[in-house]
Amino acid sequence: WLAPINHDWDYNAAFYGSKEYDYLSIGSSAGLKRYLNNKNTALNFGFSFSLDNIEPEGNIAKPLAKMGFDDASFNASRDGSSESKTIIDALFGVTQVINRHTIMQFNYSLSLSDGYLTDPFKILSVIDETAGANYGGNFVEGGHNTYLYEARPDSRMKHSLYWQTKYALGNGDVIDGSYRFMIDDWGINSHTFDFRYRWQFGSNYLEPHLRYYMQSKADFYKRYIGSNEYLAGNLTEATADYRLGDLDGLTVGLKYGHQLEDDTEFNMRIEYYMQSSSGDNGFGLLKNQDLYPDTTALI
Repeated sequence: WLAPINHDWDYNAAFYGSKEYDYLSIGSSAGLKRYLNNKNTALNFGFSFSLDNIEPEGNIAKPLAKMGFDDASFNASRDGSSESKTIIDALFGVTQVINRHTIMQFNYSLSLSDGYLTDPFKILSVIDETAGANYGGNFVEGGHNTYLYEARPDSRMKHSLYWQTKYALGNGDVIDGSYRFMIDDWGINSHTFDFRYRWQFGSNYLEPHLRYYMQSKADFYKRYIGSNEYLAGNLTEATADYRLGDLDGLTVGLKYGHQLEDDTEFNMRIEYYMQSSSGDNGFGLLKNQDLYPDTTALI
């Protein structure tokens, strides 16, 4: 719901709910916008709250528990049937008309997550560090390869700064560029650069798109766990989820649009996404494996 309060104020409110087989998410959000300087300046404040509950098939795994290979060992690795988390987000922003060709936006966002932030389906491989034929292979214990369920901290705070500028050329074309910087208390920081150029010709337009994303890894990210560290028993947090590792992503795209009557538009878009991860090359038998495969997608 979006509506004006008066000439200088707008407000918005929303509620959402989402239910999957093993996941429930409900939340709400609200925002205020204050216009200044004959509406050439707009101040924005937004707030959202969500509550998520997960009930994975097979119940919740204990943090860093060893994956079981029979009923007894599997049941020993379980720790309840469900977990929950809360997420609170706040946004403060200003949008400013610079001149008849240029508009800019600056945002600061704060996100606080608390509760069960682990992915119950992610595991880590334990790798044998003993010199010999199995050096760099799966660590075998009790006749089985050893895998551990991941464990993440139970809280996360993220800060992000966002800047965007749109510039209209005299011929009707539009240049649109933005940059976002994010940092959190998990040790991750990221940079996102996004650029679009809208080329107008009559009632049609073409819009090339280029986006580059790069991030550093979380403090507890491990592509694998060495057997010495595993046997020492000092691990408290670890994940091999590539989304929390060193990551680079490049998107190249093109959009075509045709403006019809009555402010109606037809458009279509195609994009190609390329993602790469990086890290150490491993040792022993690991050197024969592609530890950081690239990902591509056509959208």
